[in-house]
Amino acid sequence: MSLFKNIGTFRNWTVHYRNRFRFASDKGKRGVLEFRNGLSLQFRYHTSDLATSRSIFVDDSYFPPGISIGPDATVLDIGGHIGTLTLLAASRAPQGRVFTFEPEPENFALLEENVRRNGFQQVRCFNLAAAGREEEREFYLAPNPVRTGSHSLTRVGTAGSVKVRCTTLSAILRDNKIDRVDLLKLDCEGAEWEIFPATSDEDLGKIRQIVMEVHAGESGAQEKSFDRLKKLGFVALPHPKSNYAAFVRR
Repeated sequence: MSLFKNIGTFRNWTVHYRNRFRFASDKGKRGVLEFRNGLSLQFRYHTSDLATSRSIFVDDSYFPPGISIGPDATVLDIGGHIGTLTLLAASRAPQGRVFTFEPEPENFALLEENVRRNGFQQVRCFNLAAAGREEEREFYLAPNPVRTGSHSLTRVGTAGSVKVRCTTLSAILRDNKIDRVDLLKLDCEGAEWEIFPATSDEDLGKIRQIVMEVHAGESGAQEKSFDRLKKLGFVALPHPKSNYAAFVRR
């Protein structure tokens, strides 16, 4: 952790270090992370929630060089977790719209709470997974309960599962009457390789920028999806993190 970056970003920056020590008295408890820009985020101690906040706010994982949004941007947050990227996007697009999708029930409850506590009226939250088809499916919980953002539609785990409703990217655009997406953020633990093939060229053409965390998939799935994006006019941008990818449509 970068001490000076944390101090510059978070008002109560010491909670990051407290969480690192995993005090027994904190287990099962929640806290509130306060940002110097006025935002606040409710999180769970003894989990990866705070690590995600550093990745998004300190490392700018979803806003690498070449990626930006304006004050009236439309943002899709696929894999919204507890709303960390949603809060950042909403703060940068006060006259825009943010549509956030998170299937896991506990994460979704925190997502809604974090949007509410920050007073963002331009955010809509959906307790849905994005996938290749509109259907109900098993959603597999992460074997390690610390990793609250690692639940997956595609990786069968040993920690059980919950039933979730799934939608598609094309259905999201259709149902919400979205004709322009300034930023599509994807962190969906492997479901991205279902999402892209199920989305029409016309709908992908409505997207201006894509930033995603890249997960393992079937052999060739990543190459096929990325090659298709390039044929549709997207240009790959370098990303400081090797497990992320960024595209801009020229």
